[in-house]
Amino acid sequence: MKNNKRNIIYEKLKREIIFLTYKPNQILNIKELSKKYRVSSIPIREALILLEVDKLVRLIPNKGYYVSDISLPDVIDIFDFRMYLLEICGKLAIEKITENEIDKLELLLNDLKKEKNLYEFFKLESKFHHLLNCSTKNYFLISTLEYLGNHLERLLFFVKIRNSDSYFSRIPKDFEYIILSLKEKNKEECVRILKEHATEFIEYVKESIYGKSLGLNKKINLEIGKEDKMPHVKIEHNPDRKKLEKMDVFNWQIWEKEPSRYDWTYDTKEICYLLEGKVRVEPEGGKPVEFGAGDLVTFSAGLKCIWDIGQKVKKHYKLG
Repeated sequence: MKNNKRNIIYEKLKREIIFLTYKPNQILNIKELSKKYRVSSIPIREALILLEVDKLVRLIPNKGYYVSDISLPDVIDIFDFRMYLLEICGKLAIEKITENEIDKLELLLNDLKKEKNLYEFFKLESKFHHLLNCSTKNYFLISTLEYLGNHLERLLFFVKIRNSDSYFSRIPKDFEYIILSLKEKNKEECVRILKEHATEFIEYVKESIYGKSLGLNKKINLEIGKEDKMPHVKIEHNPDRKKLEKMDVFNWQIWEKEPSRYDWTYDTKEICYLLEGKVRVEPEGGKPVEFGAGDLVTFSAGLKCIWDIGQKVKKHYKLG
C-alpha cells in the first residue's frame, strides 16, 4: 500500500512537472504536497527521490527539492540517443506487437484526430508512443525511451505549444503510416517513419524558438546559448585589472544584497564586477552558473533567471 501511494504520487508529480504545472526552479514544499495529496510526508519524499533519479527534480542541501532546469543544450544529446533507440524500437515492435495492441493504437489515433485542445492532443500523442514502446516487451528499452521522452515532452511545453496546422496535421498521418507498417511487418518503413516523426518534433521546437522554419534536412542543432541567439550569462573569472580600469569599472554604481533567493528579469544588458560575495544564477532554460568576488559578469537583455545569493554581495554594475 505504501509503495502504491508513492507510485501514484510519483506519476502525478511527474505529469505536473512535464506539463509545467510546476515551473523550472520552483521549490516543491513537502508539507504542501502532503496536504494536497492527503498523505504523510513519507510517500512524498519517496516520490521525490524517484523524480530526482529521473532528473526532473534536484535536491539542494538545507533548502529542499526544486524542479530541475530545462537545459536546452542537453536536448541535442537526448535527441541523438533517442534516434538510435527508435530504430531498435521499430524493429522490435514489428516482431512482438499483438493485434490487441494495434487495435489500441488505432483507438488512440481516432481520439487524436478528434481532439481540438492542443494540450490534450499531446497527451494522446504521448500515450501513443508509450503503447508503441511497451509493444517491444523490452523493459530496459521501454524505461529508457520513457525517460528520454519525458524530457523532450517537457521541452515542448516549455517552448509553449502553439497552433501549427502543418505540424499537427502531420502527426495523425505519421501514426497512420506507423500502424500500417506494423500491420504489414515492414521494419524499414516503421523505422523510417519513427525517425522522420522525431525530426519533425525537433523542427517544430526550433521553429517555436526562432520563429521560422529551419528546414528538416538541416543538422539537428538547437544552438541554444549562442550570444547572438538567446539570452545568456557570460562570466570572466579574475579579469586583468588594466581591463577593469579601461572599462572604468571602479567608478560604476555600487549595489549590495544580503543572502537571499529571488526571480529576476534583465530588461536591458548589465555588466557587473563582484567585490564581495558568492552567487548562483539559474537561467530559465539553461544550466546554473556560479561566480564570486573578482569575477566580471555580463547578463544579456531578456534573460530571465533566479538569483541565489549564498554570501552577501557587493558589486559595481553598469546598465545598457
